[in-house]
Amino acid sequence: MVDKRINIVYIGADYNVANVLYLDNKFNIKAIICEKLRLTKELILFSEINNIKLIYVHNKEHFEEEINKLNHIVNNYMIFNFGIIITKKLLEDNNFFNIHPASLIINRGRNPIERALIENHSSLDVSIYKIVEKIDLGEFIDSAKVYIDVLDDNVSLSYKVNKTIPKLLNSLYLYIINIKSSKSIEQGIYYKPIKEEDFTIDLYKDSIVDIYNKIRSQKKYSGAILNLNEGKYYITNLKNLYINDNFIVNIVYKIKESIILVEKEKYIIELDYNLKN
Repeated sequence: MVDKRINIVYIGADYNVANVLYLDNKFNIKAIICEKLRLTKELILFSEINNIKLIYVHNKEHFEEEINKLNHIVNNYMIFNFGIIITKKLLEDNNFFNIHPASLIINRGRNPIERALIENHSSLDVSIYKIVEKIDLGEFIDSAKVYIDVLDDNVSLSYKVNKTIPKLLNSLYLYIINIKSSKSIEQGIYYKPIKEEDFTIDLYKDSIVDIYNKIRSQKKYSGAILNLNEGKYYITNLKNLYINDNFIVNIVYKIKESIILVEKEKYIIELDYNLKN
């Protein structure tokens, strides 16, 4: 019986994405490529249990070398959250498809989930496209909308993004077999990687929404940062929020054993914190 599945290589560190691709009967994963510093226990076990070759790379040159070794068995590669830029030469000889967990019009670049939370976006348009030489440009294939709930953080949003991948893989399959067309991506807003200052809380300038969004954008990491005279605090959770009967003109805060209590305008805020990242 002829195997009609499309041979493909998964490039990335997210075990969940690799698993979705593995379970899709339209594709046959020939190998997984991951940056050495991003290797996880889950990805290693996934490759061992399913007998899929795992290749870890150290830099751009090493990555190119490994891609060239695979040229005789595959020329389709699917990328999710990979930090090495694909060179022009590799793009000429292979098809690289990227899943970007946000809109290619309003949220290009690194850390799109965290950026969407900090910027108070209401949704993410998870996009799949064929890569060209310019970053986050190329041939747009399809997208899937993810709505951002008031209780979402970068952990729950990552889970929601992963749930869209089967739909995007189906569109990718139709594109590869020439049933689905694409359109060129030309314009959009590009953001630089998130920096510490982007998730540092300013009790005087930031609104309640700003404070909350910075905290939930860092849920999977050490937390948002709050610099007070007493030192540097990593805010991990907005624990409680109350209405204050008296409007506070000046910011008042108290540092307790496990929380920071803040009085700001008409609110009383309880913030969970750690002292070390």
